[in-house]
Amino acid sequence: MLAPGRKAPESRLWVQLRMNRHRYDAVILEHVVQHLGPQGERHNEGLALMADPVSQLIEIDAALSDWPADAEFRVELSAVRRESMAAGAVQAAQLRRTLAAVGAAPQQLAQLGGDALDNFLQLELTLVAQEAAWQLRSLARQTTRRWNREPDGQHPDALQAWLDRVEALLANVNSITPAHADDTE
Repeated sequence: MLAPGRKAPESRLWVQLRMNRHRYDAVILEHVVQHLGPQGERHNEGLALMADPVSQLIEIDAALSDWPADAEFRVELSAVRRESMAAGAVQAAQLRRTLAAVGAAPQQLAQLGGDALDNFLQLELTLVAQEAAWQLRSLARQTTRRWNREPDGQHPDALQAWLDRVEALLANVNSITPAHADDTE
């Protein structure tokens, strides 16, 4: 994140800390975030911006809200797998709360309207979408790892459909043609 040559390291750190508030001491975190603050354009030069980070964030939130309820297949699940599904549900809910806390819940994004985003907002939402996608990928991978602790690694249809949806969404997020800052003015 802060490695030499990475584009916009301060902005990346600013977004990552805001998206992971639950992991750090609140007083120290607030102090660091205030000092990082939004960066000027010179700090963010050369960073590829998503053409439509708003729709990506809405899709990520929709995938999280559609986490399969284990009630759909609870009868078939062992205690270990029920625990795994419960842990996934907690993680999905936490990420949705985090998106709301950083102003990226669907209701908040809808307030932006259809107007073109200014460069700073487009940068911030691009970084939030990238971080949310990374956390969604982590949730999917942890779900698969937890599920495979037991010999029969076959996912129930509802869970497999969710994993497939997440995989397609993440492929879409990762393959987006970036917008250039000049195009949004």
